[in-house]
Amino acid sequence: MAGVVRDGAAALRAGLPRPQRRWRRRFFAGARWLHWYSAMLLFASTAFFAATGLLLNHRDWLGRGERIEAEWPLPPPLAAELAAAPRLSGAPALGQAARWLEARLDLRAPREVRIDEALREAAFDYKAPAGYLSVRLDAAAGRVEVLGRRGGALAQLAALHQGRDSGRAWAWLIDLSAVGMLVFSLAGAVLVFQSRSQLRSALWASAAGLLTPLVIWLCWVPRLGGVEAGG
Repeated sequence: MAGVVRDGAAALRAGLPRPQRRWRRRFFAGARWLHWYSAMLLFASTAFFAATGLLLNHRDWLGRGERIEAEWPLPPPLAAELAAAPRLSGAPALGQAARWLEARLDLRAPREVRIDEALREAAFDYKAPAGYLSVRLDAAAGRVEVLGRRGGALAQLAALHQGRDSGRAWAWLIDLSAVGMLVFSLAGAVLVFQSRSQLRSALWASAAGLLTPLVIWLCWVPRLGGVEAGG
């Protein structure tokens, strides 16, 4: 009974009815739980995207990568099947050649396949973060020519930050990380209002964080203005 009286007195001192006081406590407890666990869940993703964002701002750190050039003969049975096929398009031997290439080069499904029946050639284009390969298969000569470029480790990390040629699963990871970071930030902003003693300084810090990029954008970022868009 004494505990109930004390709780009621505390609620009256706070100027809130007791049920509203209880709701407020649960609300901030939920925000704190979201803030903590989203922070731990997204710690690696936040650190990764922060570091790779720095790389994007210093592209001279990325290097030029390495050029890839190679040429090989097709396996004799496969070359004979391709040479005997009346058309490359739809030929089972062409699918076998693609699987042989992917196994040898550690590749996945090509982004694009082009076939020239007149020249008896097929071209397979593969893309990956900070790199690409173009594979030309000459069915008449029974040979494969590989041309491409592969970026270094830093260039690959920067490309992963952008989601460039990274695949559907990585795109989902970027989206989920972005949503999680929003949850983490909003939950942290809510918690500021729990402490009245620090609320004013926290709001000033928030205003500074909002105004700084806005002022830099308005004052120093180049813009294309004064020209009407034409048709």
